[in-house]
Amino acid sequence: MSISSRSANTIAVVTVHGTGDTAEHLDGPKWFQRGSVFSDALKDRLSERNVDIEIVPFIWSGANSASEREAGAESLARVIKHTARRFCGVHVIGHSHGGNVANTAALLLRWGRDRRGSSKHAMTSLTTIGTPFLNSRSSALQSIWGFLFLVVTCTSVPLFVTSMSILALWVLGDSGLIALEYSDPLGLGISNGAVGEIIDGLCAKAGVQASIGDAIFLVGCILGVGLPLWYMVHLALRSWRQIIRPRSSTGTEASVFAIWHGNDEAISFLQQIESLALEPLPKGSFLRGSRTLALSAGVLGVVVGAISPALVLIALSFGWVSVSWASTSIFWLWTSTLSVLLMAPLLFAAIYLLLRVFVGSAGEVVARPPLNRWVVSVFRGIAFGSDNDQSIGDVSTKSHTLQTKEHRVEGAVGQRMQANSAGAAAKLIEKYRWALFTVGADTNARLTDMSTDAMSWQSLIHTTYFDQPEIADLIAEHIADEARSAKMSEAAAALTSKPVNAAKSPPKQEIEMEASQPANTSPEAATRRRSRPSVLLGVAAMVILSAIGSFLILRGPALRNTPSASHPFVSGVAPVAAPTLQAQEGVFRDCADANLCPEMKTLSGGRFLMGAGTDDLGRHPWEEPQHPVTVPAFSISTREVTFAEWDACAKAGGCRHYFPPDHAWGQGARPVINVSWRDAQSYVRWLSKLTGRAYRLPSEAEWEFAARGGTPTVYWWGQGFETSRTPVRQTAPTGSFAPNAFGLYDVTGNVSEWVEDCYVNTYVGAPVDGRAVESQTCERRVVRGGSWRDGPAGLRISGRTRVEQTVRDNAIGFRLARAP
Repeated sequence: MSISSRSANTIAVVTVHGTGDTAEHLDGPKWFQRGSVFSDALKDRLSERNVDIEIVPFIWSGANSASEREAGAESLARVIKHTARRFCGVHVIGHSHGGNVANTAALLLRWGRDRRGSSKHAMTSLTTIGTPFLNSRSSALQSIWGFLFLVVTCTSVPLFVTSMSILALWVLGDSGLIALEYSDPLGLGISNGAVGEIIDGLCAKAGVQASIGDAIFLVGCILGVGLPLWYMVHLALRSWRQIIRPRSSTGTEASVFAIWHGNDEAISFLQQIESLALEPLPKGSFLRGSRTLALSAGVLGVVVGAISPALVLIALSFGWVSVSWASTSIFWLWTSTLSVLLMAPLLFAAIYLLLRVFVGSAGEVVARPPLNRWVVSVFRGIAFGSDNDQSIGDVSTKSHTLQTKEHRVEGAVGQRMQANSAGAAAKLIEKYRWALFTVGADTNARLTDMSTDAMSWQSLIHTTYFDQPEIADLIAEHIADEARSAKMSEAAAALTSKPVNAAKSPPKQEIEMEASQPANTSPEAATRRRSRPSVLLGVAAMVILSAIGSFLILRGPALRNTPSASHPFVSGVAPVAAPTLQAQEGVFRDCADANLCPEMKTLSGGRFLMGAGTDDLGRHPWEEPQHPVTVPAFSISTREVTFAEWDACAKAGGCRHYFPPDHAWGQGARPVINVSWRDAQSYVRWLSKLTGRAYRLPSEAEWEFAARGGTPTVYWWGQGFETSRTPVRQTAPTGSFAPNAFGLYDVTGNVSEWVEDCYVNTYVGAPVDGRAVESQTCERRVVRGGSWRDGPAGLRISGRTRVEQTVRDNAIGFRLARAP
């Protein structure tokens, strides 16, 4: 079935291969082609999740070249925009440097930045596999020169067109092809036929007709100036696109899903290349090298200076040559020869010192540093492909320009890939063992065969992500989550814009049907929308919605405190019947100032099942096995720590005097964001010193016990996801949504929350008494609860993520705990 005839309910999955992995056809056995094992597996897994897809392979040169990657990204951006018109979503998967191509295409599309335009919807998600992200950057000086170069180029274009037009008229009129009367049209003092006379004279000498000579002259001028100008325009526009391209993820609503293995050869190789302290020309190399040069030049100068007149003198004396001035010049030749021989030491010293000083000393100070930088860039350019006007480096597993959610392949899958790679290397060495330790006529050829074989070996980590069925499962789950989130966002936007009675929400089925319908953007539809009845209905709808909005704002707190349905299954804690602030037992503050001491709630503890159960279809291996945990009584803050509470700490001299940015979303009662795990610890220490109570972050077991609110379900409110429970696109003030049965707000969504535990990728051997997992070598901590930018899968109560404890992210905050 052709792309144009696909249903509007089908999504497109654009596959982007890496370097050296291109193909001539869209169908084939390679992972990115239609009909491959991976493509079919991805289709099957998404079909199980009720998602219909069409694989759209993107074939580019695959060259390890920065300019080729740039050209590939521009082409990919056009393909994505074209594909988005035919499908209800476009999801991109990029492998290796194909991930860099896709990342640049996302920047060109301003993915996740345009809150109003359709470019936001051109691409729904981006997944990268084993991508060594390279940071392409232009310095401020390069940006200034690029802008000035663009101005000069834009000025040259009309001047070129004007001058070539005048020249064409001039040549054609002079050759008699057109009737044209003019006199010095350029005001240069050149008479009417001056140019023609010059051309005619050249043509006469070359034996060419004047009219042909005129044509050759005109074409030569156009090509001689036009071709360099065309290249200048191309270079100026490309440089300008790079200058104005977004440089950071600030303000974006989208994030890259990056999958990588800790021993990925490509990522490791580029990081090692970048970290090498290369110095092709070490200190003193110019001084040492100039000695040989100076000696050679001194010897050559002395020999040539002395031998040349001597040879001429000998030739004249023996009559080998005969010239009219020989008799008068022999005296001078003898004199010059003797003088050179006498002055040879001074000549040698002059040449030697001159080269040692200027080539040696000056070269050591002036020339060696830039030559070193240039040679190093050549060496690294072989790996990075830095063949354009940008500096490329900073190899990372995260995108430098877009927010990134990382998934490091570990556990059984990672071990399997590692074992396969080690086994493949052993087989490769065994296959070519004799060539490694022998020298023969064909040794070089065998070593070449071995290197070629190694590059195409089928079990190297970098090339075998797509051989693992778990990788297909992971990508399918991410695409399905993003597709559902996009559909729900479109449905919510459609409901917001429709003039419906807001007192009664439409059924979920109607929302999904409405979200799946393509927008009517025809001119006739636009005309109908502008008709007078539509305008009147729109005004009426705005009045009704304004009235309802005012009512919701005035009555919002009462509506938000409506009790939720609860399903108790733990001992020691009963669901709160009316979870309003006044009705909750055990709610307290450790000081009177609400901006200093967060509101806390005492939970009496109990026994519960921690982790994802078999009824959780979105569960991950690192959320298993489900196991019983007994949590002692503890107190936990009812809301996430807010900007107001954090600012009080920073202004009082705590919290490292750090005032985190709010991305223009607002502060006050909104949860504090862009704070690392270590930042949260600084707040804990400050509050503990202020109140005299030992505050801390909750353990992972305490967090899940409190967040479940007495329910064993996937979400604390039930098995199915509900869009009205969590914000999207940005954070919301704490308490904007109904609390769980324990009276805790925003345990799902708003911001993800740091907990005390070190991350371990399994619950095997986890504490069963509610304690946090600690380690002396801990670098990554656990984050729980999901955030405003997560889909339904990331907002499950059992969902957990690992994040380096120094990371500051606009979707991560924290809440507090302490002993009761």
